[in-house]
Amino acid sequence: MKKIVVLFAIIITIVGFIVWNGSFNSPQKSTNAFLKNIQKGNWKSASSYIKNSDAKEYFLEETQDKYNGFVFKKIKYEIGKIKKDDKQASISVKIIAIDKRKAQDIAFEKIRKEILEKDSIESHVVDTIPYVLKVVESPSAEKVTLPVKIKLVKVGDEWKVDLTEDFMDALTGTYDRRTDKHIEFERIDSTDEK
Repeated sequence: MKKIVVLFAIIITIVGFIVWNGSFNSPQKSTNAFLKNIQKGNWKSASSYIKNSDAKEYFLEETQDKYNGFVFKKIKYEIGKIKKDDKQASISVKIIAIDKRKAQDIAFEKIRKEILEKDSIESHVVDTIPYVLKVVESPSAEKVTLPVKIKLVKVGDEWKVDLTEDFMDALTGTYDRRTDKHIEFERIDSTDEK
Protein backbone atom coordinates (compact mmCIF):
# COMPACT_ATOMS: atom_id res chain seq x y z
CA MET A 1 0.00 0.00 0.00
CA LYS A 2 2.86 2.39 0.89
CA LYS A 3 4.48 1.70 -2.48
CA ILE A 4 1.27 2.64 -4.31
CA VAL A 5 0.95 5.91 -2.34
CA VAL A 6 4.61 6.78 -2.98
CA LEU A 7 4.29 5.89 -6.67
CA PHE A 8 1.09 7.95 -6.92
CA ALA A 9 2.80 10.94 -5.22
CA ILE A 10 5.75 10.70 -7.61
CA ILE A 11 3.45 10.59 -10.64
CA ILE A 12 1.44 13.59 -9.36
CA THR A 13 4.68 15.52 -8.75
CA ILE A 14 6.05 14.74 -12.22
CA VAL A 15 2.77 15.60 -13.97
CA GLY A 16 2.47 18.79 -11.89
CA PHE A 17 6.01 19.81 -12.77
CA ILE A 18 5.44 19.20 -16.49
CA VAL A 19 2.17 21.14 -16.51
CA TRP A 20 3.61 24.00 -14.43
CA ASN A 21 6.78 24.23 -16.54
CA GLY A 22 4.78 24.39 -19.76
CA SER A 23 2.41 27.09 -18.54
CA PHE A 24 5.12 29.14 -16.80
CA ASN A 25 6.89 29.70 -20.09
CA SER A 26 4.02 30.27 -22.50
CA PRO A 27 3.45 32.85 -25.25
CA GLN A 28 0.67 34.41 -23.16
CA LYS A 29 2.91 34.79 -20.11
CA SER A 30 5.77 36.25 -22.17
CA THR A 31 3.39 38.71 -23.85
CA ASN A 32 1.85 39.66 -20.51
CA ALA A 33 5.27 40.10 -18.86
CA PHE A 34 6.51 42.21 -21.81
CA LEU A 35 3.47 44.52 -21.66
CA LYS A 36 3.45 44.74 -17.83
CA ASN A 37 7.13 45.80 -17.88
CA ILE A 38 6.27 48.47 -20.44
CA GLN A 39 3.46 49.79 -18.23
CA LYS A 40 5.84 49.96 -15.26
CA GLY A 41 8.59 51.67 -17.27
CA ASN A 42 10.96 48.72 -16.85
CA TRP A 43 12.42 49.14 -20.33
CA LYS A 44 15.40 46.78 -19.92
CA SER A 45 13.21 44.02 -18.50
CA ALA A 46 10.69 44.53 -21.31
CA SER A 47 13.47 44.42 -23.91
CA SER A 48 14.59 41.01 -22.61
CA TYR A 49 11.40 39.58 -24.15
CA ILE A 50 12.26 40.91 -27.63
CA LYS A 51 13.70 38.39 -30.09
CA ASN A 52 15.81 40.47 -32.46
CA SER A 53 18.79 42.47 -31.14
CA ASP A 54 18.17 45.31 -33.63
CA ALA A 55 14.54 45.51 -32.48
CA LYS A 56 15.72 45.56 -28.84
CA GLU A 57 18.02 48.47 -29.62
CA TYR A 58 15.23 50.29 -31.50
CA PHE A 59 12.80 49.71 -28.62
CA LEU A 60 15.26 51.05 -26.04
CA GLU A 61 15.93 54.12 -28.23
CA GLU A 62 12.18 54.75 -28.55
CA THR A 63 11.76 54.68 -24.75
CA GLN A 64 14.19 57.61 -24.51
CA ASP A 65 11.72 59.75 -26.49
CA LYS A 66 9.82 61.78 -23.87
CA TYR A 67 6.48 61.21 -25.55
CA ASN A 68 6.89 57.46 -26.06
CA GLY A 69 8.25 56.88 -22.57
CA PHE A 70 5.23 58.63 -21.09
CA VAL A 71 2.66 57.01 -23.39
CA PHE A 72 4.05 53.48 -23.00
CA LYS A 73 3.32 53.68 -19.27
CA LYS A 74 -0.33 54.57 -19.95
CA ILE A 75 -1.21 51.67 -22.24
CA LYS A 76 -3.81 49.11 -21.35
CA TYR A 77 -4.30 45.86 -23.17
CA GLU A 78 -6.53 42.84 -23.60
CA ILE A 79 -5.03 39.52 -24.64
CA GLY A 80 -7.23 37.55 -27.00
CA LYS A 81 -6.95 34.39 -29.06
CA ILE A 82 -3.70 32.54 -29.55
CA LYS A 83 -2.45 30.32 -32.34
CA LYS A 84 0.55 28.25 -31.41
CA ASP A 85 2.76 25.43 -32.59
CA ASP A 86 6.07 24.19 -31.17
CA LYS A 87 8.22 27.08 -32.43
CA GLN A 88 5.88 30.00 -33.25
CA ALA A 89 2.79 31.67 -31.85
CA SER A 90 0.60 34.65 -32.59
CA ILE A 91 -1.64 36.37 -30.10
CA SER A 92 -4.42 38.80 -30.90
CA VAL A 93 -4.13 41.78 -28.57
CA LYS A 94 -6.12 44.99 -28.27
CA ILE A 95 -3.84 47.84 -27.24
CA ILE A 96 -5.63 50.81 -25.69
CA ALA A 97 -3.29 53.79 -25.95
CA ILE A 98 -3.46 57.55 -26.02
CA ASP A 99 -4.44 58.60 -29.53
CA LYS A 100 -1.20 60.11 -30.78
CA ARG A 101 -2.77 61.70 -33.86
CA LYS A 102 -5.50 63.49 -31.90
CA ALA A 103 -3.02 64.58 -29.22
CA GLN A 104 -0.78 66.06 -31.92
CA ASP A 105 -3.74 67.73 -33.65
CA ILE A 106 -4.83 69.40 -30.38
CA ALA A 107 -1.27 70.50 -29.61
CA PHE A 108 -0.75 71.88 -33.13
CA GLU A 109 -4.03 73.81 -32.89
CA LYS A 110 -2.79 75.43 -29.66
CA ILE A 111 0.51 76.28 -31.32
CA ARG A 112 -1.29 77.71 -34.36
CA LYS A 113 -3.45 79.92 -32.16
CA GLU A 114 -0.41 81.21 -30.27
CA ILE A 115 1.37 82.02 -33.53
CA LEU A 116 -1.70 83.78 -34.93
CA GLU A 117 -2.11 85.83 -31.73
CA LYS A 118 1.29 87.38 -32.31
CA ASP A 119 1.27 90.41 -34.57
CA SER A 120 4.46 89.57 -36.41
CA ILE A 121 4.52 87.37 -39.47
CA GLU A 122 8.00 86.10 -38.76
CA SER A 123 8.82 82.46 -39.13
CA HIS A 124 8.38 80.63 -35.82
CA VAL A 125 10.22 77.60 -34.55
CA VAL A 126 8.26 75.86 -31.83
CA ASP A 127 9.21 72.87 -29.70
CA THR A 128 6.04 70.80 -30.03
CA ILE A 129 6.90 68.13 -27.43
CA PRO A 130 5.82 70.15 -24.35
CA TYR A 131 2.49 70.92 -26.03
CA VAL A 132 1.87 67.28 -26.92
CA LEU A 133 2.91 66.08 -23.45
CA LYS A 134 0.50 68.52 -21.84
CA VAL A 135 -2.33 67.05 -23.94
CA VAL A 136 -1.45 63.41 -23.18
CA GLU A 137 -0.98 64.08 -19.45
CA SER A 138 -4.60 65.12 -19.21
CA PRO A 139 -6.89 62.44 -17.75
CA SER A 140 -9.33 63.28 -20.54
CA ALA A 141 -6.78 62.53 -23.29
CA GLU A 142 -8.52 60.59 -26.04
CA LYS A 143 -7.63 56.95 -26.39
CA VAL A 144 -7.64 54.62 -29.35
CA THR A 145 -8.06 50.86 -29.36
CA LEU A 146 -5.77 49.21 -31.87
CA PRO A 147 -5.97 45.50 -32.62
CA VAL A 148 -2.59 43.96 -33.29
CA LYS A 149 -1.33 40.45 -33.82
CA ILE A 150 1.78 39.84 -31.73
CA LYS A 151 4.12 37.24 -33.14
CA LEU A 152 6.30 35.19 -30.83
CA VAL A 153 9.12 32.78 -31.56
CA LYS A 154 10.45 30.09 -29.26
CA VAL A 155 14.15 30.63 -28.61
CA GLY A 156 15.50 27.77 -26.52
CA ASP A 157 12.97 27.38 -23.71
CA GLU A 158 11.73 30.99 -23.87
CA TRP A 159 9.07 32.71 -25.96
CA LYS A 160 10.33 35.98 -27.46
CA VAL A 161 8.28 38.80 -28.97
CA ASP A 162 8.89 39.56 -32.64
CA LEU A 163 8.62 43.36 -32.37
CA THR A 164 6.97 44.59 -35.56
CA GLU A 165 6.23 48.10 -36.80
CA ASP A 166 2.49 47.50 -36.30
CA PHE A 167 3.08 46.49 -32.69
CA MET A 168 5.23 49.59 -32.00
CA ASP A 169 2.60 51.79 -33.67
CA ALA A 170 -0.08 50.32 -31.42
CA LEU A 171 2.03 50.95 -28.31
CA THR A 172 2.44 54.62 -29.25
CA GLY A 173 -1.20 55.09 -30.26
CA THR A 174 -0.28 55.62 -33.89
CA TYR A 175 -2.54 54.49 -36.70
CA ASP A 176 -2.60 55.12 -40.40
CA ARG A 177 -4.44 58.33 -41.24
CA ARG A 178 -5.35 56.94 -44.65
CA THR A 179 -7.70 54.47 -42.96
CA ASP A 180 -9.57 57.19 -41.05
CA LYS A 181 -11.70 59.28 -43.40
CA HIS A 182 -12.69 61.67 -40.59
CA ILE A 183 -9.20 63.10 -40.17
CA GLU A 184 -8.26 66.06 -42.30
CA PHE A 185 -4.75 67.34 -42.78
CA GLU A 186 -4.11 71.01 -42.13
CA ARG A 187 -0.94 72.88 -42.84
CA ILE A 188 0.02 75.31 -40.08
CA ASP A 189 1.34 78.50 -41.58
CA SER A 190 2.48 81.47 -39.52
CA THR A 191 1.16 83.84 -42.20
CA ASP A 192 -2.47 82.69 -41.80
CA GLU A 193 -4.77 85.56 -40.98
CA LYS A 194 -6.78 85.69 -37.78
